[in-house]
Amino acid sequence: ASFTGDIAIDDLAFGTDCCTDWSTQTSATIASSFVTGTRVVRGKDWSWANQDGGKGALGNVTSTATPGWVVVKWSNGHTNSYRMGSTSKYDLYPYKDAGTPTGGTAACSMNTNFETAALAWSQTTSDTTDWRRDSGGTPSSATGPSVDHTKGTSSGWYMYLETSSPSKAGDTATLETPLLNAVVQDCSFSLWYHMYGASIGTLRIVLTPVGTGAKRTLFTKSGNQGNSWIQTPNLAVLKSYGQFQVSITGVAGTTFTGDIAIDDLVFSATCCNKLCIPTNTFGSTTTGNLMGWTNSGKDKQDWTLRKGTTPSGSTGPTADHTGSGFYVYYETSVPVQPGDTAILVSPQIEPPVGTGCQMTFYYHMYGSTIGSL
Repeated sequence: ASFTGDIAIDDLAFGTDCCTDWSTQTSATIASSFVTGTRVVRGKDWSWANQDGGKGALGNVTSTATPGWVVVKWSNGHTNSYRMGSTSKYDLYPYKDAGTPTGGTAACSMNTNFETAALAWSQTTSDTTDWRRDSGGTPSSATGPSVDHTKGTSSGWYMYLETSSPSKAGDTATLETPLLNAVVQDCSFSLWYHMYGASIGTLRIVLTPVGTGAKRTLFTKSGNQGNSWIQTPNLAVLKSYGQFQVSITGVAGTTFTGDIAIDDLVFSATCCNKLCIPTNTFGSTTTGNLMGWTNSGKDKQDWTLRKGTTPSGSTGPTADHTGSGFYVYYETSVPVQPGDTAILVSPQIEPPVGTGCQMTFYYHMYGSTIGSL
C-alpha cells in the first residue's frame, strides 16, 4: 500500500423515511411485524388498564403460536396474550424509537452544557428550591466553582445549588428529564460536578422506570470533594427498562459553604439508536466522538477520528465536510498492506416499514493510490 490512499467520511445520516410512525400503518402491516422477540408498547385498541406497567412501558413478544394473538412479557414481569387481528383488534404497536406514539423524548436531545438559557430539563415542583444557572463563580466565598467545565473560563455557564440564607440544611433542588424513550441496547449517562466547601451536602442522580415505581440510584456523592470539576462514571441506563426519567437532586448542607454545581450532562449515543440515528458529524468543533459507531474488530485496520489534514501529503482532506469539525478516515501509510480493510459499524438498528429508508454520507477519496470504499 502507498501513503497516498487515505479515505475519509463525514456526516452520516439516515433519512426521515427510516423513522416509522406506527399510528399511520395498516392493521395488516402492524400484525406482520410481530415475531418472537419484537419489542412492543400498547397500541391503538389497548383496553387492559395498566397490566403492562403503565403507558410507555416496554414488553417483548414471547410467542405467536395462536393466529391473531401474541404473548407478551412486560418489563414489570407480567405476561399475557393480546389481540393482533383477533376480532379485528390490535392491542400493540412494535416499539420504534422516534416513530412510536408513546409521548417520549429521545434521550440524546437532553444533552446540555448550559451555554444557552433554553433547557430541556425541568425544575420539579416537589422540592424546596431550584437549581440556578450561573457563570463566573457563585456569590459565596470558599465554595462553588470559579469557572465552568465546558470552557474552563469565567464566561462559561453551569447550574448550581445556592446554600446561603434563606436556604436551610436539607433543602433540595431537582432537575428532571421529560419521559424518555426506551433503549434497545445499554446506554449511559454522565455529568461533571463541583462540590467544594466546608458544608457540602449531597448530589444524587436517580433513574425512574415508567410504571414500576422502582427508582434506582445511579450515583450519590456527599461532602467536600475539593475545588475542581469531577466527572461521574458512565452511569448505566439498561435496555431492560421501558420509558424512563432521570433526575438530578442537590441537597443543601448546613451553611453557605455548601454550593454544588453541575455541567456537561451527556447521554451516550447508544441511548439514541434504533431507527432514527442522529446525523453523525463525529463530534463538535472541539471534541471528536464516534457517537455510537464502532470499529468492528473483525478487520485489519481501524477508522480514526481526525480534525484538519491527514498526516500524509497529497492525500486526504484538509478539513471535515463542514470545514471546522471532525471526520473519520482510513490511514494507509506503513504498516498498512494492499487489501487491508477497516470496517465501521453502526449501533443496532431495527428494520423500517417499507423501502424508503436511505442512508447518506460525504466521502473524500483523493490520492494516487486510492483503494475502495
